[in-house]
Amino acid sequence: MAFVAPAVEDFLDRFPEFSDLDEGQIQIVLDEVVPMVDEEWIDRDRPIAILYLTAHLLYIQSGSDWSMALRRSFVNSAGQIGAGPALNETVGPLSVSYASPKDMLPRSQAGSGASSSFDLETSPYGLRYLDLLRRSAPAVLVV
Repeated sequence: MAFVAPAVEDFLDRFPEFSDLDEGQIQIVLDEVVPMVDEEWIDRDRPIAILYLTAHLLYIQSGSDWSMALRRSFVNSAGQIGAGPALNETVGPLSVSYASPKDMLPRSQAGSGASSSFDLETSPYGLRYLDLLRRSAPAVLVV
């Protein structure tokens, strides 16, 4: 059976949060991603990997409510950057450490101002794509 790439309708069914985007823009990104997820992938994972990688690229290009909410969580009522979520806590003499905005960046971005749109750790969609990729292309152990 020949592989049929997911269509814009499939993408929007899976990710309705992108319904405000132009369907032509979605199709352009889908067309870009399809060759990247080739016949080397597990057949059943291939279409969903295409959808998740497309979502990641659109997320990075257009931003999203999720990423904006994360950024706003560090800004207090005075418009200053405040503390993020607690990173560590200790019960006996109380000790709490809070995340800074830099702590919330993926390691690949924490030390630099630039990132690639393929930095898959920067979105929940990219993280899911990485999970699928690990199934289709697991690490090889050479003895």
